[in-house]
Amino acid sequence: MGNSIGEMFHTGVKDMCCFYGLDVNHVAEFSYKPPNDFTIRLFIVADEEIMYPAVNHQHTYGIR
Repeated sequence: MGNSIGEMFHTGVKDMCCFYGLDVNHVAEFSYKPPNDFTIRLFIVADEEIMYPAVNHQHTYGIR
């Protein structure tokens, strides 16, 4: 049947953290109650201090 929604979310967050070079110790708590009640609590614990201005809106640079 493939990955559950929780597994896909976890993988996406892990990929994002890898992109920013974060060493993640704990990612997320996820719950789903059909048909449309999603609860996501996100926790990122990194060994390195995160400098937010360095990554804030990085993906929008150069867009006109």
